[in-house]
Amino acid sequence: MSTTEPVDALETADAYPKYNDYEGSGVDWLGDIPAHWDTAKLKFLCDRSAVYGANRSADEYTQDGVRFLRTTDIDESGALTSEGVYIDPDSVENYMLEDGDLLLSRSGTVGRSFIYSSTKHDPCAYAGYLVRFVLDREKLSPEYAFYFTKTGNFYEWLRSNSIESTIGNVSGDKYANMPTVVPPPDEQRAIATFLDRETERIDALIEKKERLIDLLEEKRTALISRVVTEGLDRDVEMQDSGVEWLEEVPAGWDVARLKFLTEVQSGIAKGKRYDEDVETIELPYLRVANVQDGFLNLDEVSEIEVATDEVERYLLRAGDVLMTEGGDYDKLGRGTVWNGNIEPCLHQNHIFAVRPRSVESEWVALVTQARYAKHFFIVQSVQSTNLASISMSSLQDLPVVVPPRETRQAILDHVDRETERIDTLVRKVEAAIDRLKEYRTALISAAVTGQIDVRNDVRTAAK
Repeated sequence: MSTTEPVDALETADAYPKYNDYEGSGVDWLGDIPAHWDTAKLKFLCDRSAVYGANRSADEYTQDGVRFLRTTDIDESGALTSEGVYIDPDSVENYMLEDGDLLLSRSGTVGRSFIYSSTKHDPCAYAGYLVRFVLDREKLSPEYAFYFTKTGNFYEWLRSNSIESTIGNVSGDKYANMPTVVPPPDEQRAIATFLDRETERIDALIEKKERLIDLLEEKRTALISRVVTEGLDRDVEMQDSGVEWLEEVPAGWDVARLKFLTEVQSGIAKGKRYDEDVETIELPYLRVANVQDGFLNLDEVSEIEVATDEVERYLLRAGDVLMTEGGDYDKLGRGTVWNGNIEPCLHQNHIFAVRPRSVESEWVALVTQARYAKHFFIVQSVQSTNLASISMSSLQDLPVVVPPRETRQAILDHVDRETERIDTLVRKVEAAIDRLKEYRTALISAAVTGQIDVRNDVRTAAK
């Protein structure tokens, strides 16, 4: 099937044949399985079961040695992230991985799984929040075991067995006692072969749609950058902007430093301690994670203790433009308008509240999304490895293109209309990606638990 076909054209599990006979697995969350299949606790399918990783601190990491796997190094798909940490092999000699070993994360983001292969990966040891299972390959193939951890059934088991605290936790003993579906070895291989092919096809579709989202986001940035610096009239006379890397702007437009158009307010520092006699109050406050590029994410808003006589100093007002101090490069200087969604609300010291005096808040926020402004933030930032931050004084020196009021409003209206069209397309593509991911999980679940029989499909494809 061509990877250009839409999600609605993908086969569903109903398109595949079923086994002739089924019987109860004896496990509610597994349901019925083919009559000739078995179930067993994971520990009975292993040569070594639930071996905890090494507890090592960050000051033991080195520039070379063996890679030291942590939960954060394993992505949702079961692949390793491109960057990691390394450690002296002598300090982790009892925690080295071997071909076919299954790792499961037991704390934080529980349920992450990884199969080690010496042909695909450099030598690796593993950290204490991961637990290792050395599989008995005559009973359970690593490839099939990996797909078992990608089923909806496995996720259901996780939800009922994870200890909910500040972070999730599933002990190695719980993993070891997890009921596992065990087809005959030749069927395990057939299922893994089938899912390798089908998930690769689905992943290619997902990747293509994700590239489409990237292109739409680039189109949005290009639109904003063009109209902010050139306006809507392509035939207008241009003039020198006075800023070397901004070049020309339409005649009659001004360019002014941000500090001449706004007031910039810094926020409250987290962890500030007060004397016992100081009256304090806990109030909601915004963190960098809440301020995205052009919008707010208020799903999780924290509270902070602040002296009552300092509240006014850090209080947000409707119309403030929130701009981030930095972090990752994509967080540098991103801005959006605060509309008083939460009252009262403060802001962290890593977020600047830019309070316009002579231009619209929406215009200042729009300018921060233009390429020239992003370039300014990067050039003016203090940079370290993968991180950057910009000071208040540098932020205040941002050159802001200022068209006449009527022109600004016309540009804002035009951008609203065009970006809404782009946003609608992005939402549709994101929905299609979600459906593909749901289909992927459903297909894996159906194959791994025997709800479909893929043996003939694999034999036919091999001819």
